[in-house]
Amino acid sequence: MKKATSYLPCLLLLLVIFPNPLFGQYDFIEFLSRENGLPTEKIADWATDPKGNLWLGATQGLYRFDGTAFQHFPLVSTADSVSLRDVYKIAIDSRGKIFFSLLNNGFGVFDPVSLKFKHYLNNPSQPNSLPSNTVDFIVDAENVTFLILESDGFALFDKSTETFRHFLPSQWVNAKRYPRANDLLTCTRDRNHPERMWITGVEGLFMFDLSLQNLSFFPKDEAPFPFATARCSYIHSDGWLYIGTWGGGVQVFNTLEKHWEKQILTDANKHFDLSSVSAIAEGLDGELW
Repeated sequence: MKKATSYLPCLLLLLVIFPNPLFGQYDFIEFLSRENGLPTEKIADWATDPKGNLWLGATQGLYRFDGTAFQHFPLVSTADSVSLRDVYKIAIDSRGKIFFSLLNNGFGVFDPVSLKFKHYLNNPSQPNSLPSNTVDFIVDAENVTFLILESDGFALFDKSTETFRHFLPSQWVNAKRYPRANDLLTCTRDRNHPERMWITGVEGLFMFDLSLQNLSFFPKDEAPFPFATARCSYIHSDGWLYIGTWGGGVQVFNTLEKHWEKQILTDANKHFDLSSVSAIAEGLDGELW
């Protein structure tokens, strides 16, 4: 089934914030829009490279912002010479290579130094090709890139061989009890154990060990609270995994002791509704935003 993307709405799409080192306050925020240089207001994802450039995935393709100007990089398919657009998800490795999904149209790798672009599509006659043309989530993991496929488990892209390996969680769990085990949602790499990938799914939480090629499962019916559909996930420096959900608040899993800790639905003073959370980040002092 084709996925309808949700692009970020108008005007505020980029914030450039400069903190005051003496007072800890924000002195200057610059809003970038079509009126002052933003090439498109329909941006699906962004990421920064090792040089600090901001890369944008948009309906019109791939853009780079160097702090001064935007540059558009045309993407021409190596498969059929067709110009490609609708860059959906982006990840960037330590060498600056750009890995991204194209909306219902496969997976791409772009080298900003050589300007070489390679487009990968599913080919049923090739067992090591991209398993599905719909890639919903991308995480870089050094030698491999981790791809979540729509309702079809996940895949690892080997950068050295340019081949894909397909994994179906249903092969590790009781598929009759958990029929939607292959419906995965988000993924984050463990900061304390980089070989571990924590994956949220419809049926629960998974941990995939890249070195052992093994999957551990923490089913939703073992959580001490109603398990909700994940929108985002983030591993704090203390080893706790925070999962932002639709309607279920922030659900917290202890990755060190391997058990659920709590569910957060509001703040301590009950002033704010945290039942639906779409993004989580960590501040300089370890606080979560």
